[in-house]
Amino acid sequence: VNDANTHIRVGAYESAVELLDRSLDLRPDEAPIHLKLGQLLSAMGDTEGARFHLDAALALGEDRQARNYLGFVEESAGAHAPAATQFEIVLADHPDDQYALVHAGLAYQQGGPVDDAIAALELADALDPTRADPASQDLDFYMGLAYQAGRRYPDAIEAYTRRSATFPADMRPYMRRGAIQEDLGELDAAKAEYEIG
Repeated sequence: VNDANTHIRVGAYESAVELLDRSLDLRPDEAPIHLKLGQLLSAMGDTEGARFHLDAALALGEDRQARNYLGFVEESAGAHAPAATQFEIVLADHPDDQYALVHAGLAYQQGGPVDDAIAALELADALDPTRADPASQDLDFYMGLAYQAGRRYPDAIEAYTRRSATFPADMRPYMRRGAIQEDLGELDAAKAEYEIG
């Protein structure tokens, strides 16, 4: 895995896959190798290969990290219900897992009950109000999306405003606030947001 990491750092992904595959030929029951291959194949766009190796890592006992990553792979493939299921399994044993909370909320927002999305994201917010955990970096934007989907416009605007205050170069919050203002019939305010974004 260490040699593969060196190849990954310099962008030689194919040779990293070859090294990891050779390692599996020698030690097929090594969960960390399957986990690394799953992560690498996901980054290379091979969703099926990523699923295969992440499932193998799970079967070999690599649970929390592999399951969170499998949830990410499912989420990236647009399979929101399977993604939510993976995050729910993590949260059953680790209810304060920030990554699983944030991404379960995102999966619910994109493909499930908006109220569940809001609940998961608000819990993530309560656990990390200062956004110290890297998993929380996009939390305010995701909260805005969930509030907007639930038509809780004042909460959505507040979440988007927090995001734009922290990351002023991110144009998404301005565009989202503009869409809300437009829905509310406040066209001048919408135009001002769109002009920023």
